[in-house]
Amino acid sequence: MKRKLLLAAVMGILLFLNGNELKHIAAADGSSTIERYVGEIRLFPYRDFRIIEDGWEELNGKQKVQEFNPDLYSVIGTTFGGDDFSFSLPDLRGANPLPNINYMISVKGSLPGSADIKSHAGMMLYPGILNNEFMEANGNGRTPDLRNASPFPGINYYYSDSPNDSNVYIGEIRLFKKEDMKDTTGWLRCDGAELKISEHKALFSLIGNRFGERNGQYMNIPNLIDAEPSADVSYYISINGKFPGAK
Repeated sequence: MKRKLLLAAVMGILLFLNGNELKHIAAADGSSTIERYVGEIRLFPYRDFRIIEDGWEELNGKQKVQEFNPDLYSVIGTTFGGDDFSFSLPDLRGANPLPNINYMISVKGSLPGSADIKSHAGMMLYPGILNNEFMEANGNGRTPDLRNASPFPGINYYYSDSPNDSNVYIGEIRLFKKEDMKDTTGWLRCDGAELKISEHKALFSLIGNRFGERNGQYMNIPNLIDAEPSADVSYYISINGKFPGAK
């Protein structure tokens, strides 16, 4: 029993110190809250989800009470299950493009139509209807055809041709149309490349060595080349942006 209590105490101290380290980096980053739509789905490769700001939840099929989540309910309804009192989030735990990368949904934010969020780079996954500046990625016009690439029925990709974004987190992963990425400032293709840790301290604090590390000096970003859903799109990871959880 004493051994278990000692182990629990040590783990608690380590988690506390790790959390303080991440908060220190976040404070130094000086970032503010990300603007987003309620129901928006994003990919995160973080090793510790405690540091992400309030309002993001893992897509694990959890039930939500309608009365306490009226905006999110207005977006997804009972598409993924529910009854007269509750509704379910989709379960995307088995749909992630690589282990250690997770889909998360914003349970807070603006409703489409009530506020336009103009700055969003790349494709957005959304479980409802987006009109505004987004076009459904169905192959019409300039949009890539990602109708068969959705990680779950009832969720669609929407296309934006903006290559840069002020509403992106460090380490966030998004799909981009390849021809739109002539200027890749702030983004790197997810091809497993090796980066110098000393030059990417914030990113390393978020993803650690879960995708590879060498000599304690170099880290690897995820390699998602084999997971790319079509020949004209690629996954990119943000190396700039806002630190998650920063106020």
